[in-house]
Parts: sequence; C-alpha cells; structure tokens
Amino acid sequence: MDGNGTLYHLYFHNNFNCVCGGQYPQFAEFVRDYFSTLLKCGFSPFVVMDGTIHPQKEATVLSRENDLVKTVRQLTYSEKYFGRKVIPLMARQAFVEVLQELKIRVAYADSEADAVIASLAKANGCCAVSQDSDFFIFDLPAGYVPIEKLEVNKAGLVTARRFNRVKFMTELKIKPEMMSLLASAVGNDFVGPALLRPWHVSLGTEDEVKMPAGWVAPEGKDGKESTAAVRDAIIVRVAAFLGKYEDADKAIAAMAAAAAEQHEKDKAALVTVSEAAAAESAAAADKAAAGKSTGVA
Repeated sequence: MDGNGTLYHLYFHNNFNCVCGGQYPQFAEFVRDYFSTLLKCGFSPFVVMDGTIHPQKEATVLSRENDLVKTVRQLTYSEKYFGRKVIPLMARQAFVEVLQELKIRVAYADSEADAVIASLAKANGCCAVSQDSDFFIFDLPAGYVPIEKLEVNKAGLVTARRFNRVKFMTELKIKPEMMSLLASAVGNDFVGPALLRPWHVSLGTEDEVKMPAGWVAPEGKDGKESTAAVRDAIIVRVAAFLGKYEDADKAIAAMAAAAAEQHEKDKAALVTVSEAAAAESAAAADKAAAGKSTGVA
C-alpha cells in the first residue's frame, strides 16, 4: 500500500478539520478502525512511505509547497476558504504510529515509493493499492486497486475495484512495450501540459474520439466536459496514434514531427490574427481621423 496516498485519502476523504488542531485523535481513531477492518477481513497490509524527493521533481514539489503555503495563509485569515484542504504537520506521524500499534509492516523508500510498491506487489503476487496514476502502467499480475476504490465500511465489509492492465491494453489496442511511452505522451510530473500542447492539438478534437465501452466520465459543472472526460479523450487519442507504430523509437520520431508541424501552424495562425488586429486598428484610426476632418470642415 502507498502510505502517503492512503494517508491523504483517509484524511481528505473524511473531511477532518485541518484548521483547529488537525483533529489528530479523531484521525488516528479512524485510521485504526480502517486498518483493523482490513486485518479482520484477512488482508495483510504492507505500507511503504515516500522517502526523499527525486531531483527531477524538485520544481514540481516546490510549486506545490508554495501553493500549500498560500492555502494555509488563506485558511488562517478567512472562513470562506475553509473548504480547501491541507494535510496538517503531524498527520503523517499520527498515521504511522497507528500502523505500528497494529503491528502492520511499514517501510520507507529511499525516494518515491511507487517503484518499491510495484516490485513488492509483483514479487508477492498481490495487488498494489495507491492513488498514483503511475500504477496504471506497471506490470502487476494481481492488478492495481486505486485507494478510493478500496471501500471499508463500518459494518466490517471490504469491497474493491481492480484495474486490469491487460484488458486496458486490449481495449486501446496498444502493445505492452508502449505503455511507458503512453504515460509520458499523455503527461506527468516530468512532462507538463504546456510542453505537450502542440502534440495533443495535432491529434484532433474530442469530437473525433470514439471512447471504449464503459468509459463514461462524469460531467463537469454547468454541463461542460469534466477534467476526467478531457483526460480520457487524450488517452484514447494518444493510444490510437501509438498503435500505428511498430516500436517506441518510430513513435517518438513521429510525435516530434507532428508537434513541430503543429507548432508552425500555431505560429502562422498567431501572425494572421495579429495582422488582422493591426488592420482593424488601423481602419478604426483612419475612420476616426476622417470624422475629425469632416467636423473641422
């Protein structure tokens, strides 16, 4: 189990108050009930916590931490921000202490825990539980369970929905060796949306996407497409593109060419818009000048 992912899910999903003291006793009791139920139902959790920050992710982490500082300040000075969520400083310690009290195995990775969790799950023939999209591309024979899909209720029952990687690849008609490239081409912490925009635009519009059966994303606000719907459409379009190529090298070359071509189109369109705006501005100025001349005469 992804320790950090589980910590965030349990704290945020159950709306503990991070402003007035963090509600550590209540949070600890909830964690105790959650894991006690898993143990009673025959589960043997092995929790892995994140270690140090990967150098390539420092910029992303610093940006998130800056946003966190702003959120804490807003929560401190105005009640209107009380819906925003922040993990209080001692929540991690409270979480780990409860696990140790229950004799649940806890380990700390040298860096991010994702690869360690995937390796342990594969070696032991069990599911990986996390809330990180990286797990969708890992080769896990027993599958991956997103933490929000692992439901533990007060009646002592545990239900889960497992992601099937083989079925996913079959539906998208993509080869196993293309899965890592699919993840990078869709976007992650290392490759941001701004860099990938020309490439994504070159793939066409959402109207041209035929979604696999069962891929029904929730609607966004005011009937607009949700972030999930847009993301899923990008995944399907990227998978369709990658499926045309025999190997990753050829696909990467084609991606770079398509992105460069789209970039040139964007520049040309920008120049056209600028020229049209300049012409419109000049016409308006000429009209204003003509009006003044008529008035003087």
